[in-house]
Amino acid sequence: MILNEEFLVKKLLPLVRRYIVLNCIKKGFRKTEIARRLGITSSALAKYEKRVNVNYISNESWGEIEDDISLITQYICSLGYNSIDINKLILKYWIKWNSKGIFCEELFNLYKKYISIYGKTEFCEMTMKSYGKILIDSALVEVQEAFEIFRRIPHIINFIPEVSTNIIRLVEAGKTYVNYPIIGFPGRIGIFKNRLFTYTPPKIGGSKHMGNILRKLYTLDNRIHGLTGIKYNEKMIQYIDKKIFTISIYSSNSDQDLLMKIVDPSDLIVDRGGIGREGFIYISGFDSREAVKKVEKILTKLDSLASIK
Repeated sequence: MILNEEFLVKKLLPLVRRYIVLNCIKKGFRKTEIARRLGITSSALAKYEKRVNVNYISNESWGEIEDDISLITQYICSLGYNSIDINKLILKYWIKWNSKGIFCEELFNLYKKYISIYGKTEFCEMTMKSYGKILIDSALVEVQEAFEIFRRIPHIINFIPEVSTNIIRLVEAGKTYVNYPIIGFPGRIGIFKNRLFTYTPPKIGGSKHMGNILRKLYTLDNRIHGLTGIKYNEKMIQYIDKKIFTISIYSSNSDQDLLMKIVDPSDLIVDRGGIGREGFIYISGFDSREAVKKVEKILTKLDSLASIK
C-alpha cells in the first residue's frame, strides 16, 4: 500500500522536476546548474528532459497545480534555492494541494482495495481535513509570531488607528477561495498602558473586514496570504520608498466602497477614508510575518518619527 508522501516522491515529484528542467533550460540555464539546484545528477536530469511517465496524474489535477509549479520554477531559476529549500517548498505545496482535495481521485484509486469501507467522497473529506489542519495549525503559530514582531516595532503605538488593527492570515485549505479560513485576533489588537495586547490567541474568523480585504487581494495575486494595518498619515506616504513598496491610494465612504475600488495587489493599500471615516493603511505580504516585517521596515527607516505621529 502506497502512502500519500510516497505518491508525492514516486509519482508526482518526477513530473514536477521535468517541468522545472524544461522551463529552466528555456530560460537559458546551464544543465549542470539546474542539476545542482535540484540536487540531482546530470544523468537524472537527462532522463527528466527526455521523458517522464505522466499516467499517474490526470490532466485536470495537473491543471490545478500548474500555476504553483510555475511559481516554484520561478523561485528556482531566479533566487538560487538549493535542493533542500526546493524540497521543503514542494512539500509545503503538497500539503496545500491535499487540503484542497486535488489528488483525491488518484490517491483513492491507489487505496480503494485497502479501504473498501470508505467511498471516494468520505476518503476525500478525510484527506482534505487532515491536511487542512496541518496548514491551519501552522498558520496559527505564524500569526502569533507575527504579533510578537509587530508589538516590538519601535514607536508602533503611535501608528495604531483609533479603530485598532489586526494581523491576519488566509489559509488555502478547501476547494474555493471564498471558503478559505482567515485567521486573526478576535477583538483586534488593543493598547493597554502603552503596550499592544490581544484579547485571545489567534483564531479562525478573527477578522471580518480585514478578511474581506485580504480575500480581494488574494484574487488579484494568489501569492498574498497575510495582511495587517496602521494609521493613515499623508506625510508618512511621502517618506515611503516607492522603489521598494508599491502603493495604491483610494478614498472610500464604506468598507464595501473600498472593496469595490481595489484593483491592484499593492504592498500598501492606502484608504484615505471619507466623511466620518478614519484613514487606514493596509500592508500585505506573502504571509502574516512578511506583512508585519514590511511595517517594521517602513517605520524604522523614517528619519523623524516624531514629526509624523
